[in-house]
Amino acid sequence: MKAGSRNVTAVAFSKDGQLLASSSGDGVLRVWDSGSTKLLRKIPGRTGYLSDVAFGKGDSVFASGYDNRVKGWSASTGKRLCQFDLASDGYAVAVSSDGTLVAGMGPGGVSVFDPVSKKRVAKWGITDELTISCDYRPNSHELAFVAGNEELMLMQSKSGEVKPWEFDLPKQPRAMKWNPAGDSIAVSAINGPIMLLTINGEQRLSLDWHKDYVQALGFSPDSKILVSGDSSGYLAMWNADTGKFIRNVQK
Repeated sequence: MKAGSRNVTAVAFSKDGQLLASSSGDGVLRVWDSGSTKLLRKIPGRTGYLSDVAFGKGDSVFASGYDNRVKGWSASTGKRLCQFDLASDGYAVAVSSDGTLVAGMGPGGVSVFDPVSKKRVAKWGITDELTISCDYRPNSHELAFVAGNEELMLMQSKSGEVKPWEFDLPKQPRAMKWNPAGDSIAVSAINGPIMLLTINGEQRLSLDWHKDYVQALGFSPDSKILVSGDSSGYLAMWNADTGKFIRNVQK
Protein backbone atom coordinates (compact mmCIF):
# COMPACT_ATOMS: atom_id res chain seq x y z
CA MET A 1 0.00 0.00 0.00
CA LYS A 2 1.60 3.27 -1.07
CA ALA A 3 0.28 5.71 1.49
CA GLY A 4 0.64 8.79 -0.68
CA SER A 5 3.43 10.36 1.34
CA ARG A 6 7.10 9.53 1.63
CA ASN A 7 6.78 9.46 5.39
CA VAL A 8 4.29 7.04 6.97
CA THR A 9 4.46 7.89 10.66
CA ALA A 10 1.88 5.48 12.11
CA VAL A 11 -0.83 2.92 11.27
CA ALA A 12 -3.79 1.57 13.23
CA PHE A 13 -6.70 -0.82 12.77
CA SER A 14 -10.23 0.05 13.84
CA LYS A 15 -11.64 -1.98 16.73
CA ASP A 16 -13.70 -4.14 14.33
CA GLY A 17 -10.77 -4.62 11.97
CA GLN A 18 -12.63 -3.19 8.98
CA LEU A 19 -10.63 0.01 8.63
CA LEU A 20 -6.95 0.86 8.56
CA ALA A 21 -5.73 4.41 9.12
CA SER A 22 -2.31 5.88 8.39
CA SER A 23 -0.84 9.20 9.48
CA SER A 24 1.83 10.88 7.39
CA GLY A 25 4.39 13.63 7.33
CA ASP A 26 2.25 15.54 4.83
CA GLY A 27 -0.36 16.18 7.53
CA VAL A 28 -3.04 13.97 5.95
CA LEU A 29 -4.87 11.12 7.68
CA ARG A 30 -5.73 8.33 5.24
CA VAL A 31 -8.44 5.73 5.85
CA TRP A 32 -8.38 2.40 4.01
CA ASP A 33 -10.65 -0.62 3.73
CA SER A 34 -8.45 -3.21 5.43
CA GLY A 35 -9.76 -6.08 3.30
CA SER A 36 -9.58 -4.62 -0.20
CA THR A 37 -6.94 -2.01 0.80
CA LYS A 38 -8.95 0.55 -1.15
CA LEU A 39 -8.32 4.12 -0.07
CA LEU A 40 -11.65 5.37 1.26
CA ARG A 41 -10.89 8.84 2.45
CA LYS A 42 -8.27 11.52 3.02
CA ILE A 43 -8.77 13.70 6.08
CA PRO A 44 -6.71 16.91 6.26
CA GLY A 45 -5.08 17.15 9.66
CA ARG A 46 -4.80 20.94 9.40
CA THR A 47 -1.16 20.71 10.37
CA GLY A 48 2.05 20.17 8.49
CA TYR A 49 2.86 16.90 10.21
CA LEU A 50 0.82 14.09 11.77
CA SER A 51 2.93 11.89 14.01
CA ASP A 52 0.66 9.09 15.26
CA VAL A 53 -2.84 7.61 14.92
CA ALA A 54 -5.13 5.46 17.07
CA PHE A 55 -8.75 4.30 16.80
CA GLY A 56 -11.25 4.75 19.62
CA LYS A 57 -14.80 3.54 20.04
CA GLY A 58 -16.95 3.12 16.95
CA ASP A 59 -15.34 4.79 13.98
CA SER A 60 -13.58 7.52 15.98
CA VAL A 61 -9.94 7.98 15.05
CA PHE A 62 -7.38 10.23 16.75
CA ALA A 63 -4.13 11.71 15.51
CA SER A 64 -1.36 13.69 17.18
CA GLY A 65 0.36 16.47 15.29
CA TYR A 66 3.08 19.06 15.38
CA ASP A 67 0.54 21.75 16.23
CA ASN A 68 0.34 20.99 19.97
CA ARG A 69 -2.89 19.05 19.56
CA VAL A 70 -4.59 15.68 19.41
CA LYS A 71 -7.60 15.71 17.10
CA GLY A 72 -10.43 13.24 16.61
CA TRP A 73 -12.58 12.52 13.54
CA SER A 74 -15.21 10.14 12.32
CA ALA A 75 -13.33 7.78 10.00
CA SER A 76 -16.55 7.19 8.04
CA THR A 77 -17.40 10.81 7.31
CA GLY A 78 -14.23 12.78 8.03
CA LYS A 79 -16.18 15.02 10.44
CA ARG A 80 -14.13 16.55 13.26
CA LEU A 81 -15.29 15.20 16.62
CA CYS A 82 -12.95 16.81 19.11
CA GLN A 83 -9.66 18.57 19.68
CA PHE A 84 -7.36 18.36 22.70
CA ASP A 85 -4.57 20.84 23.47
CA LEU A 86 -1.15 19.55 24.52
CA ALA A 87 1.77 21.27 26.23
CA SER A 88 3.97 20.78 23.17
CA ASP A 89 4.02 19.12 19.77
CA GLY A 90 2.21 15.79 19.84
CA TYR A 91 4.68 12.98 19.16
CA ALA A 92 2.34 10.09 19.99
CA VAL A 93 -1.29 9.24 20.75
CA ALA A 94 -2.90 6.16 22.30
CA VAL A 95 -6.45 5.07 23.22
CA SER A 96 -7.16 2.61 26.03
CA SER A 97 -8.77 -0.63 24.85
CA ASP A 98 -12.04 0.29 26.61
CA GLY A 99 -12.06 3.61 24.74
CA THR A 100 -12.37 5.72 27.88
CA LEU A 101 -8.93 7.38 27.79
CA VAL A 102 -7.00 9.19 25.06
CA ALA A 103 -3.36 10.01 25.81
CA GLY A 104 -1.21 12.49 23.90
CA MET A 105 2.57 12.55 24.41
CA GLY A 106 5.40 14.85 23.47
CA PRO A 107 8.44 16.65 24.91
CA GLY A 108 6.06 18.65 27.13
CA GLY A 109 4.78 15.53 28.89
CA VAL A 110 1.64 13.42 28.64
CA SER A 111 -1.96 14.60 28.81
CA VAL A 112 -4.87 12.19 29.27
CA PHE A 113 -8.39 13.06 28.11
CA ASP A 114 -11.91 11.68 28.40
CA PRO A 115 -13.17 11.52 24.78
CA VAL A 116 -16.82 11.71 25.90
CA SER A 117 -16.66 14.75 28.19
CA LYS A 118 -13.78 16.13 26.11
CA LYS A 119 -12.01 17.12 29.33
CA ARG A 120 -8.44 16.59 30.46
CA VAL A 121 -8.32 14.10 33.33
CA ALA A 122 -4.56 14.02 33.97
CA LYS A 123 -1.34 15.76 32.98
CA TRP A 124 2.20 14.63 33.74
CA GLY A 125 5.55 16.11 32.74
CA ILE A 126 7.54 12.90 32.66
CA THR A 127 8.41 12.12 29.05
CA ASP A 128 11.71 12.43 27.27
CA GLU A 129 12.20 14.70 24.28
CA LEU A 130 12.74 11.63 22.10
CA THR A 131 9.54 9.87 23.16
CA ILE A 132 7.79 9.21 19.85
CA SER A 133 5.72 6.10 20.48
CA CYS A 134 3.24 4.95 23.11
CA ASP A 135 0.44 2.42 23.45
CA TYR A 136 -1.99 1.36 26.15
CA ARG A 137 -1.53 -2.14 27.50
CA PRO A 138 -4.58 -4.22 26.43
CA ASN A 139 -7.39 -4.28 29.00
CA SER A 140 -5.47 -1.85 31.18
CA HIS A 141 -4.96 1.85 31.82
CA GLU A 142 -1.22 1.25 31.88
CA LEU A 143 0.57 3.24 29.20
CA ALA A 144 3.80 1.91 27.70
CA PHE A 145 6.14 4.33 25.98
CA VAL A 146 9.68 4.47 24.65
CA ALA A 147 11.76 6.96 26.64
CA GLY A 148 15.03 8.27 25.26
CA ASN A 149 16.89 5.90 23.00
CA GLU A 150 16.45 2.47 24.55
CA GLU A 151 14.22 2.40 27.63
CA LEU A 152 10.65 1.17 27.77
CA MET A 153 8.53 2.69 30.54
CA LEU A 154 5.12 1.88 31.99
CA MET A 155 2.89 4.59 33.40
CA GLN A 156 -0.41 4.42 35.26
CA SER A 157 -2.24 7.18 33.41
CA LYS A 158 -4.50 8.05 36.35
CA SER A 159 -1.84 8.18 39.08
CA GLY A 160 1.14 9.18 36.94
CA GLU A 161 3.31 6.50 38.56
CA VAL A 162 6.13 5.56 36.19
CA LYS A 163 8.35 2.50 36.32
CA PRO A 164 10.95 1.07 33.93
CA TRP A 165 10.25 -2.18 32.18
CA GLU A 166 13.36 -4.31 31.91
CA PHE A 167 13.29 -4.91 28.18
CA ASP A 168 16.20 -5.45 25.82
CA LEU A 169 15.10 -3.05 23.08
CA PRO A 170 16.92 -2.51 19.79
CA LYS A 171 19.00 0.64 19.60
CA GLN A 172 17.13 3.81 18.61
CA PRO A 173 13.62 2.34 18.63
CA ARG A 174 11.09 4.25 16.56
CA ALA A 175 7.78 2.53 17.23
CA MET A 176 6.22 0.03 19.64
CA LYS A 177 2.76 -1.52 19.67
CA TRP A 178 1.08 -4.04 21.92
CA ASN A 179 -0.35 -7.19 20.42
CA PRO A 180 -4.09 -6.91 21.30
CA ALA A 181 -3.86 -10.33 22.97
CA GLY A 182 -1.50 -8.66 25.44
CA ASP A 183 1.21 -11.31 25.29
CA SER A 184 3.80 -9.54 23.11
CA ILE A 185 4.90 -6.25 21.62
CA ALA A 186 6.29 -5.24 18.24
CA VAL A 187 9.25 -2.84 18.15
CA SER A 188 10.98 -1.21 15.19
CA ALA A 189 14.28 0.67 15.13
CA ILE A 190 16.01 3.15 12.84
CA ASN A 191 18.43 0.42 11.78
CA GLY A 192 17.36 -3.20 11.83
CA PRO A 193 14.32 -5.43 11.41
CA ILE A 194 10.98 -5.33 13.21
CA MET A 195 11.15 -7.43 16.36
CA LEU A 196 8.27 -9.22 18.06
CA LEU A 197 9.04 -9.73 21.73
CA THR A 198 7.16 -11.60 24.43
CA ILE A 199 6.23 -9.74 27.61
CA ASN A 200 9.26 -11.42 29.19
CA GLY A 201 11.54 -9.84 26.60
CA GLU A 202 12.18 -13.00 24.59
CA GLN A 203 12.37 -12.57 20.83
CA ARG A 204 9.60 -14.38 18.95
CA LEU A 205 10.11 -13.12 15.41
CA SER A 206 12.34 -10.83 13.38
CA LEU A 207 10.80 -9.33 10.24
CA ASP A 208 13.04 -7.80 7.60
CA TRP A 209 11.57 -6.46 4.35
CA HIS A 210 11.55 -2.66 4.40
CA LYS A 211 14.41 -0.80 2.77
CA ASP A 212 13.80 2.36 4.83
CA TYR A 213 13.38 2.63 8.57
CA VAL A 214 10.05 1.56 10.02
CA GLN A 215 8.26 4.01 12.29
CA ALA A 216 4.68 2.72 11.93
CA LEU A 217 3.30 -0.51 13.44
CA GLY A 218 -0.25 -1.74 13.96
CA PHE A 219 -1.91 -5.04 14.87
CA SER A 220 -5.29 -6.26 13.64
CA PRO A 221 -7.81 -6.76 16.49
CA ASP A 222 -7.44 -10.54 16.29
CA SER A 223 -3.63 -10.19 16.63
CA LYS A 224 -3.06 -12.19 13.44
CA ILE A 225 -1.84 -9.41 11.13
CA LEU A 226 0.87 -6.83 11.68
CA VAL A 227 1.03 -3.81 9.39
CA SER A 228 4.26 -1.83 9.13
CA GLY A 229 4.98 1.46 7.38
CA ASP A 230 8.30 3.03 6.51
CA SER A 231 9.76 6.44 5.76
CA SER A 232 9.53 5.87 1.99
CA GLY A 233 5.73 5.60 2.21
CA TYR A 234 5.16 1.84 1.89
CA LEU A 235 2.87 -0.26 4.06
CA ALA A 236 3.39 -4.02 4.35
CA MET A 237 1.29 -6.79 5.90
CA TRP A 238 2.74 -9.70 7.88
CA ASN A 239 1.42 -12.83 9.52
CA ALA A 240 2.05 -11.98 13.17
CA ASP A 241 2.20 -15.66 14.20
CA THR A 242 4.67 -16.94 11.62
CA GLY A 243 6.40 -13.77 10.44
CA LYS A 244 5.48 -14.60 6.86
CA PHE A 245 5.34 -11.57 4.57
CA ILE A 246 1.83 -11.35 3.16
CA ARG A 247 2.18 -8.51 0.70
CA ASN A 248 3.08 -4.96 -0.03
CA VAL A 249 -0.50 -3.96 -0.57
CA GLN A 250 0.06 -1.53 -3.42
CA LYS A 251 3.07 -0.84 -5.59
